[in-house]
Amino acid sequence: MNDMNVKKKILFVDDEPRVLDGLRRMLRPVRDEWDALFAGSGQDALRVMENRQFDVIVSDIRMPGMSGTELLIEVKKLYPSTIRIALSGQADKDSIFKSVGPIHQYLSKPCDADQLKATVARAFALKEMIENEKLKKAVAEMESLPSVPEHYKELLAELEKPDCSIKVIEQIVSKDMGMSAKLLQLVNSAFFGIGKSVSDPARAVVLLGLDTVKRLALMTHVFSQFQGDSVPGFKTDDLWDHSILSAGLAKRIAILEQADEKTSEESFIAGLLHDVGKLVLAFKVSEDYRLVYRKLSENGTDFNEIEKSVLGATHAEVGAYLLGLWGLSDSMVEAVAYHHSPQKGSFEGFTPLTAVYVANAIAHNVETYEPGESPSWLCMDYLARLGKTDRVPEWIEAYQIV
Repeated sequence: MNDMNVKKKILFVDDEPRVLDGLRRMLRPVRDEWDALFAGSGQDALRVMENRQFDVIVSDIRMPGMSGTELLIEVKKLYPSTIRIALSGQADKDSIFKSVGPIHQYLSKPCDADQLKATVARAFALKEMIENEKLKKAVAEMESLPSVPEHYKELLAELEKPDCSIKVIEQIVSKDMGMSAKLLQLVNSAFFGIGKSVSDPARAVVLLGLDTVKRLALMTHVFSQFQGDSVPGFKTDDLWDHSILSAGLAKRIAILEQADEKTSEESFIAGLLHDVGKLVLAFKVSEDYRLVYRKLSENGTDFNEIEKSVLGATHAEVGAYLLGLWGLSDSMVEAVAYHHSPQKGSFEGFTPLTAVYVANAIAHNVETYEPGESPSWLCMDYLARLGKTDRVPEWIEAYQIV
């Protein structure tokens, strides 16, 4: 069980003493909450980690001897549940591509003190989301999400064409949760220096460029393919179809509510990724997830309750944990975490959480809806707080044209 009073342990690694001194000064205000240690090289860091367990490691990338990338690859092997954050100044393309898998998040160097503290605090908060250490380890090990094999083949075929169309590439990426999530992780990292938050996978393709997308596509650990259904009852085709439908409907609902462009984009991508936790569980802890589906077929009770009883966490929490590790926006992480229980989210009016919650519920239950009724499968108290109960019929109507 988590003890909120236990200090969080963080290890900073940099070969420049003045940088480490600066980090020590910066962290003095939080020394009662964080137990921070410092190492001057990758080898020193590994020696320190032999005797202590760390929640987070933050390492410079360019160091003599063992580079930061080599260090974090080793940390991933030895201590997979530790959250891995890289600090990077100018990095060449080869260094960037080598680090795509083992690193969860990237920050620019020199790093703003507030940004670094916020990133680390967010990482600590994420670790409180899931208590099951086996699940934490499984999620933190993920370098990519498996893509639909047909989408992957389409992508490679288009990229090989002499007159490759960036529009076609955008369309392929935008319908695949694995490709979308990975490109958004990368485009929002300090390595690519975009300098602003990007929540649209099509925009990510444009900003990264076709050469980068092609190189990523040829790296098997970046765009991996799902190798069949290993959990009886779990159908990946159904998951893809439902995710695409929910994404389109969530964006449509956001537009109907006159949300701004950012909220509409985030509603789409959060809708596409809202069930990504199911993919992680089927992919990484398939034996445990088979038990979930076996209990579902035997008892027919609430799916989320069965997940919680068997795994100690739901697919929503697992998905949110992964996307949070990868640095996706708080609003998208919240939408994934609470897409079955929006009342638990931070109440800020209409957000991507609202759009994804409603879209998911409609997609699952619209066939039972009778015009004029108050749907029992929607939390009307939550919608009443938003002043949106009268909007339900139009949202349901939008389902017919998505």
